Amino acid sequence: MDLKADSEDMDYKRPAPIEVFASRSTLHGISHMFTYERMCIKRTLWILFFLGSLGVLVLVCVDRVQFYFQYPHVTKLDEVSAPMMVFPSVTFCNLNSFRFNRVTRNDLYHAGELLALLNGSIMKTKELTKQVRDKVVEKYEAGLGYKKISRALNISLSTIKSIIRKWKEYGTTANLPRGGRPPKLKSRTRRK
Repeated sequence: MDLKADSEDMDYKRPAPIEVFASRSTLHGISHMFTYERMCIKRTLWILFFLGSLGVLVLVCVDRVQFYFQYPHVTKLDEVSAPMMVFPSVTFCNLNSFRFNRVTRNDLYHAGELLALLNGSIMKTKELTKQVRDKVVEKYEAGLGYKKISRALNISLSTIKSIIRKWKEYGTTANLPRGGRPPKLKSRTRRK
């Protein structure tokens, strides 16, 4: 068995030069770096831009790997103490349509965060506008009773009573200042 004869029988192709690969490649800029032309300014600039970009890539990657191995972490802990906790009732879904008029504030409190209802938009829609509250007072001054006002304006009876009580006590239907924790920033230090 002659090895030289076997190797001559086989037809080996030489690999294509890198210029052929560069001209067919979709890698941006590589076709400009490896051309058949002699060294020129265009080719030199493309090589410099490529090496600069590669250097920035390596620098950013090294920075991110170093940051990863520093193991930075943020821990946030909220603690609320309650003397007595109320266990929420358990309900099984029976696939009936949901009735929003039967939802209480307590239901919204327990399920509102999961349903994205506690972002302020639902609570704000429950509040009547000043014009509607003024209309309630006008009807009351005209001599209509609570039930008739409630039916006429499609507002619950308890809401009508609280609007009239507030109007009698404070003489206004405007929103009064609500209680709560005082703001952290005073009006002088608040950004304008």
